[in-house]
Amino acid sequence: MAKPKQKKKKQKAQAQEQAQFDILHKVKSSFLGKLEALWRIRVMLAFWGIWLCINLDLIPEKCNEDVLCQLILERMLQTPLAIISIYIIAGFLQVASGLVLRLTWTLMVMVWPQWFLGILFPEERSVKQYVHLYGVVKEHKPRSGRKLIVCTKYGIHLWRGFIEVVVKAHRCNRSWGGKFSMQDLRLCGHRCRITREATCDGTYANLLLDLSTLADLLVRHFKDNGGPIDYIKELYSGMKNPDGLSSPAPTKEQFLKFLENHPALCSARQRIIFIFELYQAYESMDDKTEKQLVDIALAGITVGAWVRQTLNDNTAVLVKVLTYQKRNQNNTAPVYDEQNASELFRFLRNFHAHGGERKANGDQCMHDLEDLEYVSAYAHSTFICNLICQLIVHTDMSKSFQYAWKNYTEHTDF
Repeated sequence: MAKPKQKKKKQKAQAQEQAQFDILHKVKSSFLGKLEALWRIRVMLAFWGIWLCINLDLIPEKCNEDVLCQLILERMLQTPLAIISIYIIAGFLQVASGLVLRLTWTLMVMVWPQWFLGILFPEERSVKQYVHLYGVVKEHKPRSGRKLIVCTKYGIHLWRGFIEVVVKAHRCNRSWGGKFSMQDLRLCGHRCRITREATCDGTYANLLLDLSTLADLLVRHFKDNGGPIDYIKELYSGMKNPDGLSSPAPTKEQFLKFLENHPALCSARQRIIFIFELYQAYESMDDKTEKQLVDIALAGITVGAWVRQTLNDNTAVLVKVLTYQKRNQNNTAPVYDEQNASELFRFLRNFHAHGGERKANGDQCMHDLEDLEYVSAYAHSTFICNLICQLIVHTDMSKSFQYAWKNYTEHTDF
């Protein structure tokens, strides 16, 4: 009987020793785990500090919360592979151990700060680098007619961004007086800025100098056959000589309203829909005084031989609308008065409404709706710019035009 009792005591003592050993092992493991976690944090913070010091010059001088949020979203949308790689590394860390784990953590903390800083503070680029990276013009060839060189959304953003910088400085009573160069034009992501300090007074004369200089610097990237492409040519001319935009010459407020919403700064679709809605508003006017103001605006526009020019260009989709008669679908003679600006206004409206329809024989004159938008918008770019400016000067785009103007000026990065 003594032996079983001694055996039980021995087993109990061994169990107590094992329990004490397990407790010590758990404490030791926990302590070592905490040490390893602290080591990881220290290494990560060390590399973060090193990368912050190296990349400190990439941080913009003025960067508020709104700008940071915009930059983060822009960069994250542009770098999906970087996001995926972070998830892959995180998953790998779940199964890695020992030396592999430490090496992986080291690599991660070396790469992560640089990538994350790239999200927060994108590297600044020159205009030349931006043009090379994104492309600001593209070629569009409709089914019939001449080849068109048109702005991409990045080209439109480039013009709009720097015009906003100059106009905003003027409204804050600051200006460069036209004294800045291409090296001063920088882009952080898609955010434009002029690095040179604006030390001149924000007078209207200085604003015109700034716009003239800006036009000369940017237009070189938007040329075809030696000259500016269609809408950029009109924008360039307006920035160089605002007084020549309309008769009478626009006031400062009218000029800025036109400039900030210039047809060159909108998509082809925005332009042609705007012309369509303007004509609809014009036709539905009940106020004779208001309609008379529009007639005066149209009378101040010289349209030239637009019918003959359209026929000579031989763009099938334009000629089809130019000669269309409901009762005689085989008609080949133009049905619009060449000398009347209101007739060209009506033609553009009809083109937007009926340009996509097939010929009487069933032939289609365009590839898709993009053809319709580009052909109509670029065939009469001078008239469309003059029309909008004249209507701003004479009607301020109010009353009947207010709804169409609101839709047109809600710019989007299409």
